[in-house]
Amino acid sequence: MRRRVLLLAALVVGLSLLIPRAASAAAVTIDSQTRSVHVAIPSITEGEAPIAETMTAPDNNPFTATLDRTLSQQDQTNHALASQDSNFGETSLFTAHANGETRYSATGIEGIVAADSNFALSFTLAEQRDYIISGTGSFVARPRAHRTSACS
Repeated sequence: MRRRVLLLAALVVGLSLLIPRAASAAAVTIDSQTRSVHVAIPSITEGEAPIAETMTAPDNNPFTATLDRTLSQQDQTNHALASQDSNFGETSLFTAHANGETRYSATGIEGIVAADSNFALSFTLAEQRDYIISGTGSFVARPRAHRTSACS
């Protein structure tokens, strides 16, 4: 009996997958993988381009990427950072591992300042076996000073 598994993590902080392989067990088949980091900062100055960048893993090799961007316009500085270090493979164990960081700061501009790190791995097990998936993550929101203006 073949088992297909999809492992998906967004805003990765730490993720590990371990599948022990018995001497007679068949290999794990990788069906697809998508790993990427992305940052976006809208422009508030007419005629100046916004920042919207993505780096994607081109193949099944280890992927290490960081996008760290800042856009300063009209006395406002906005920042976005996304990073990822991920890999997967098989020896006596099939392992998948991803670490990453995302953070951004926005000054109340129109539009969305964003940073994300995505890890998706789909694989098939040739036979039923036990495996372990573990992950850690955190989300911290810090209040920022907020500027408002009144119209008369």
